[in-house]
Order: sequence, then structure tokens, then C-alpha cells
Amino acid sequence: MNEQWNFLEGSYWYVPTEYILATQMAATDTEPSLMTDQTVWQITGYRDGYFWGNCAVLMYANGEEPGEPNSFKMIGSVTSDGSVQISFMPINKLGAALSTSGWGKMVKQNDLWTFEMQMSSGSTELNSHWAFMYATSEGEPSWNQLPGVDYSVPEFLEAAGFEI
Repeated sequence: MNEQWNFLEGSYWYVPTEYILATQMAATDTEPSLMTDQTVWQITGYRDGYFWGNCAVLMYANGEEPGEPNSFKMIGSVTSDGSVQISFMPINKLGAALSTSGWGKMVKQNDLWTFEMQMSSGSTELNSHWAFMYATSEGEPSWNQLPGVDYSVPEFLEAAGFEI
């Protein structure tokens, strides 16, 4: 069942430069602020259409200095036709206050699978982001230098509290 997605286990995904733009808006804003959003997924497991792992996210306002990435656990599903749904739960000492949801589909670009995703989150400020997530691995330029942040993939995940 859904064996076509077995390659997801043990994979890493990131946001390429052309898709790091995101938006954020508070209830009192008349228009959204432009943000940079770098996200890395470490998919640690896959079985029968379900996958899970770790997620590190660093979102900051354009023109500001980026801080440290936030950490989330992720769990998702992918159907045989490539439809994707993912839930992200923040990891914090107080417990999860708000989860984030993402929807999308698996799309082939240049003979490589990508996640075409949309997400939204927030309570006092709403965030919205869509992107094609690309796979990366050791030895690739994106592995050593993530777009929009001064981290490699291992450094980014470690800064969020995960081990590679």
C-alpha cells in the first residue's frame, strides 16, 4: 500500500530561495508583513501512506536579523495520488499550545519529487506560506547552506534541538 512513497523515510526537505517569502498579519494590520520562512523537514519514518519526523522553522520579518529556529514534531499522510496533509506540533516545556496544518500534493519537477505545500498558523498573528519543498542530502549545495538563513541542514536541525 502506497509503496511509491517509501523513499520519504530518512529524507530531508527544505525551502528553496524562490519560495521563502511568507506573510504575517495581526488583527490590527491593514495588510500583511512580508516574512522569510525557512523550514526543514527530517522525515524519520514512513509506513503505508503515513510519515513522521522533525521540523525546524525560522520565520523572521524581511530586513530583520534571523534568530534561532523553532522545533516541531510532524506527522502526515500521503495518498496514492500524491495528496498530502501534515500536522505540526510545537515542542515546548509548557506543552503544545497551537498546532499548524499543511496541505498539498507531491509534484514532479525536473524528474524529482517535490512537496507543493500550503500552511497556515497563528492565534494573535496569522501566518501563511506556500512553497515547493525540495529534497536535499549531504554533498548538495542546499545541504551546506540553506537559503535565507546562515545554517547548514545539520546546524539548523541541531539549533532546533534535533540530532541528525
